[in-house]
Amino acid sequence: MDGVIVAVAHDEFKKMQLEDIGKFMNDAPVLIDVRGTFNGEKANNKCFYYRRL
Repeated sequence: MDGVIVAVAHDEFKKMQLEDIGKFMNDAPVLIDVRGTFNGEKANNKCFYYRRL
């Protein structure tokens, strides 16, 4: 998968780590974080293209 959009802050998403998401993504993962669930600096350090709305 190329990208993930996290649009809601359900408990299931809050429990997920960036490593969990990265397992099912390609080598250039895109993470759009509408709710600010993830730390953008950590995501960028783990080679995600991270954007927060």
